[in-house]
Amino acid sequence: SSGEPSGGSDVLIAPGRARPPPPPAGWVWPREGGVIEVEVEEEEGQPAAWLRATVTAVLEDGWFQALVRTPSDEAGWHDWFSWREEGTDWRRVPLRQEAAAEPSSSSAAAAEPEAAEPA
Repeated sequence: SSGEPSGGSDVLIAPGRARPPPPPAGWVWPREGGVIEVEVEEEEGQPAAWLRATVTAVLEDGWFQALVRTPSDEAGWHDWFSWREEGTDWRRVPLRQEAAAEPSSSSAAAAEPEAAEPA
C-alpha cells in the first residue's frame, strides 16, 4: 500500500484548487483524524506560530483539509493543504506527540472535558 488515499470511481477533488503534481515516491499521505501542525499568524504583525490541527479530509487529487483552532478562535476554520506545502505551511507531528494529542480522537478533548467520550 502506497499510503495514497483510495476511493471508488468518483475522483474527489478540492473545490477551486488546481491538482498538484504527484508527490515524490515514498511520501506518505496524512491520515484522516490525524494531527498535524500548521503555521498560523494570529495577529497582524506578530510572528507566526505552529498550532495543532486535525486532518478532516484526504482527497485523491493531492489536497487534504484540516480543522485549525487557535486560542482566540476555538471554533476554528478549515484550510486546504497539499504535499508541496509540507515544511512551510504545515508539518507532521512526531507519532508519540500525535498519540498524546488524541486522547479520544479529538485534539480538543483535553481542553473540553465534556466533549471527551468515555474510554
